[in-house]
Amino acid sequence: MAVLLVVLYHAGVPHITGGYVGVDVFFVISGFLITAHILKDIAEHGRVHFARFYARRMLRILPAAILVLAATLIAATLTIPPLLLPKVFNDGAFTSIYAPNFLFASDNIDYLSDPNPSVFQHYWSLGVEEQFYLVWPAGLTLLYFLARRSARGFAIGLAAIFVASLIGSVLQTEHSQPSAFFMMPFRVWEFAVGGLLALVATATRFQLGSTIAVLARWVGMAAMVMAALLYSSETKFPGVAASVPVLATALVILAGTSHTRGEGSRFANRPTLLTAAPMVFIGTISYSLYLVHWPMLVIPQIAAGDHNPLPLWTNLAIATGCLPVAWALYRWVETPFRQSRLPDPRIIVTSAAATCLLAAVCFGGDRMYAGLVLHTHEMAAPVVAAEDPSESPVVPANMRPSIRDASMSIPAIYELGCHLHASATEPHPCDFGEEASAPHVVLFGDSHAAQWFPPLARLAERGDIRLTTNTMSSCSPFTPGPGQACDTWRMDVIDAINGSPPDLVLISTYVEDQAVQAEPDVWERSVNLALESVDADIPVAIVTDTPQFNMSPAACLSKHLDDVHACGTRPQLALSQPITEAQNHAADDGAAHIIDLTPYFCSDKWCPVVTGDTLMYRDAHHISEQYSAQLHEPLWEQLRPMLGGA
Repeated sequence: MAVLLVVLYHAGVPHITGGYVGVDVFFVISGFLITAHILKDIAEHGRVHFARFYARRMLRILPAAILVLAATLIAATLTIPPLLLPKVFNDGAFTSIYAPNFLFASDNIDYLSDPNPSVFQHYWSLGVEEQFYLVWPAGLTLLYFLARRSARGFAIGLAAIFVASLIGSVLQTEHSQPSAFFMMPFRVWEFAVGGLLALVATATRFQLGSTIAVLARWVGMAAMVMAALLYSSETKFPGVAASVPVLATALVILAGTSHTRGEGSRFANRPTLLTAAPMVFIGTISYSLYLVHWPMLVIPQIAAGDHNPLPLWTNLAIATGCLPVAWALYRWVETPFRQSRLPDPRIIVTSAAATCLLAAVCFGGDRMYAGLVLHTHEMAAPVVAAEDPSESPVVPANMRPSIRDASMSIPAIYELGCHLHASATEPHPCDFGEEASAPHVVLFGDSHAAQWFPPLARLAERGDIRLTTNTMSSCSPFTPGPGQACDTWRMDVIDAINGSPPDLVLISTYVEDQAVQAEPDVWERSVNLALESVDADIPVAIVTDTPQFNMSPAACLSKHLDDVHACGTRPQLALSQPITEAQNHAADDGAAHIIDLTPYFCSDKWCPVVTGDTLMYRDAHHISEQYSAQLHEPLWEQLRPMLGGA
């Protein structure tokens, strides 16, 4: 059930929005099995055989993990654009030393909604488990002697670890969700629950009645499924929310380990869903299936483009194809190594050597691809932005920004702190321009509004306008945002506009987001409602959104240095025509102006990505700061009449 929930979630199956809880099920199971093993060792020998313990864990985990890691590197090298490969190898280096969770936590990765996930992102849980295995045997041994070999004292110690880690998890989830999600100390409580169950099963005579055992089993399974159905990327996780799948798993394990007797025993232990042959097969290959499913799903998606989501049927076909691959990995890698009789020291030394070798390969790959030349030797002449932009045939050596610098080609208001992140709640307007008599323009919207700051700043510098910016990432000025913060910010900005009316409000937003989420008529109503919220005597202009591509043009160009045309696209694919038309209808109804600079991005037949010496886009749907700045004259030509100019 644990691995199925994870695979279905990653495959994008509708309604399985909380399938990530399958990992929490894994953690409880691991805590149960490992603690039971350690307690047995202590009971039989009075101590833990550490070398034997670690050698067995290495044989169980590392062969399949190392093989899949190496295969993933090869597959990524063959399919992923060169620009993205340094990150692949860097992530691989951390993964090879069992610390990818440290990397993801330090990078503040949101596992639940990261748009550009690592091909090794699923290894975070293995990192947590391996770090748990590193400290748990010594910790339990110390606890055993501190408790003076008392089962009660041992249980109290485990319970204290559980409580401390749970409190830390709840607090850290509120403070820094990525570190709470990825870091082992904030997950130990889940393993500790399994540990407490192991203590109950091995050191006590606790038992459930047959009816209660059956009820506990079904309640536990139902709770797992409900968490997978009801949780989503909006759930504050792990924290308190993780207690549901954890306690659900505990119920199922407790039901299965209770020492029931008599007729009740036969009733409680008769075949169930979890003992059905298909479920047992999935459970048998669960580790291999977990390893292979993520790269098999995510590498084709990266190759197709982050903004070209693979259809559900494709993901389901890939997920189904993972089953025979996982079985083969289990049959010919997991099983032979697990049954190996090699001496413990040799296992540990060989595992360490394989780890060092793989880490060296990853580090070398990172350096090699980071130093790869991503341009031709040809130079391109500067061009002035014009309608029907000409397309450069190759990536010029003097292209601005370069392929590597494209993602950092952002408007200055980011660095100035004027553009807010999605978690902000209060407006932070910034003013530009010293000419007191110039008309006052307010720029309002999300990051697709912020991308118009460079040309507007030039107009402000030369005294044509006075500019105030109010922009916030992922917060459309037209529709309810992803959270209360966005809605609060939007209404506060509108109140400020109405309280101190400017000469013009300039609005822009990421239209393609709406094309996915809303029908044109719904979008039109949303725009109408937003326009109505601005006082009728305040002029408003809506800037038509810019083209979008399936893949970041910079990434695409890194594969096609001699064929820039391969990275452009047709206007029908780059522009959301139905949504744009709905937006224009709403503007007509609300007496708002439309500013349309699409001809400076696309001809009737083609939308290029490089013109002259300029890369036009910094990612799949934002224009580069360099190209944006070139559009100040075309923008002024459309702004001037709205501000009373000739």
